[in-house]
Amino acid sequence: MSGAKIVAVSKFTQDQINAFSNLENVGVLTNFISLPDKPVQTREECRALSNLKFVWAGRISTEKGLAELLKIWPSAYALDIFGAGPDLARLEKLHGEKKNISFKGTISNLDLRIELPKYLAFVNSSTWSEFAPMTIIEALSCGLPIVFPHGLSLGTLIKNYKAGTDYSLDNSQSLEISLINISNLELREDYTRSANELFKKEFSAIGWYENLLGIMASI
Repeated sequence: MSGAKIVAVSKFTQDQINAFSNLENVGVLTNFISLPDKPVQTREECRALSNLKFVWAGRISTEKGLAELLKIWPSAYALDIFGAGPDLARLEKLHGEKKNISFKGTISNLDLRIELPKYLAFVNSSTWSEFAPMTIIEALSCGLPIVFPHGLSLGTLIKNYKAGTDYSLDNSQSLEISLINISNLELREDYTRSANELFKKEFSAIGWYENLLGIMASI
């Protein structure tokens, strides 16, 4: 089909298409989210955070990897967990008494965006192949760096923008090194700037439109 172009929703998807086909004209156009013109809070206002508190949000089910994360979560750092799901009761029973672990229940997307800037970083623990969980995009929009497990599809993009750091879900030392790095006051402003830049370029409505124009120009 002359002049046509196949569009993948991620670089990971593009690589999978290229690996199993002879297609050569495959572009990448990620999904985006639209946000209010004036967010209730900005990460800029919260850069001076002195606590060691991190946040996790999502569906609490097996594939989200929260059980694996909590097994290796270090006691020196606090983790607030937003969400519900079939694994919630079991994990509350196992970890609910820990002073540094707090299960916050479910809240709306708008309320979550209000809460996110209060934390040092967003922690992801997904064990399945999802490119860009909405919670990660929302965290990036607030300037939060991302702490993510090895193998996350979005991980390469986060690394390229220097908007976060990775760890191994079966290695507590690996996770602690990432948390120490994120907690470094001298690096926080750089992480915040990079997270904002990644959101604007890849996941904002304007960034999506500019990327679409680039794809159309290449046809």
